[in-house]
Amino acid sequence: MNSHILITGSTGYLGSHLTEALLKKGYTISILVRANSSMLRLNSFEKKLNLVKIEDLDFFFLKEQIEGIIHVATNYGRKGESLSDIITSNLSLPIKLLELAIQNKVRFFINTDTSLPENLNYYSLSKAQFRAWLKMKSNELKIINVIPEYFYGPNDDDTKFISGILRKLKGNVESIDLSEGIQKRDFVYIDDVIAAYMCVIKHLDKFSQFTNIPLGSATTISLRSLVELIKKKSNNKLTKLNFGIIPMREGDVMESKVDISFLLGLGWEPIINIEEGLNRIIDIEFKNNK
Repeated sequence: MNSHILITGSTGYLGSHLTEALLKKGYTISILVRANSSMLRLNSFEKKLNLVKIEDLDFFFLKEQIEGIIHVATNYGRKGESLSDIITSNLSLPIKLLELAIQNKVRFFINTDTSLPENLNYYSLSKAQFRAWLKMKSNELKIINVIPEYFYGPNDDDTKFISGILRKLKGNVESIDLSEGIQKRDFVYIDDVIAAYMCVIKHLDKFSQFTNIPLGSATTISLRSLVELIKKKSNNKLTKLNFGIIPMREGDVMESKVDISFLLGLGWEPIINIEEGLNRIIDIEFKNNK
């Protein structure tokens, strides 16, 4: 397997796992990096990667024959980023990549989308706008739009719901302010997410032009039930859960339902349920680090 793939977002949680999985399958991998990118998640295999600076993209495509682009990089706007930062990451940069892919006859472009409503926030709006451009250009390139639900796993960022709550509970904080928690979400474990991407890449010949691929566990749990389950799993007896203190987000989805029949038809299925996923996180993050 000598196919050359360019990945964005490799320094992030999802991207680093996907990059490692593709390397293990024998792909040649180039990753797009910024000057301030942290390489921490890539330490164990960084030497196997070709690092590409954003300002060198045009030259990179001139000298390299790229089979596909996997766009994973995203800016959630959770760390005080400006509107222009969000638009640059979620719209301007991927449009540049899309143009280069078409100009250089790249075989496929896999985008990582969001299932959030378009007008919920700047992040979801920027993702929807790029999705619209992908559809418009899909007659010029094979485009696969993966729409993951709420993925989670060990060593994820504290801004993610499960990781943030678990670490607070394991740290026995005095209290956690929460919304009512009646929203139901589909949480899918990182290993199942990576297996889905690998399945899509394996079956590229079955896709033509633009294809949406919802990705989740096809089961939902209320945020309240999830937090209570995390508290139980973490053996926390001290922290008070203040449900209802934080107001519900305007326009929020009350239940995220995902139809995974397309992926099931390709031979993929989710393996790790929420209880097993939480057990794995606790084993990896806490039991092994005592």
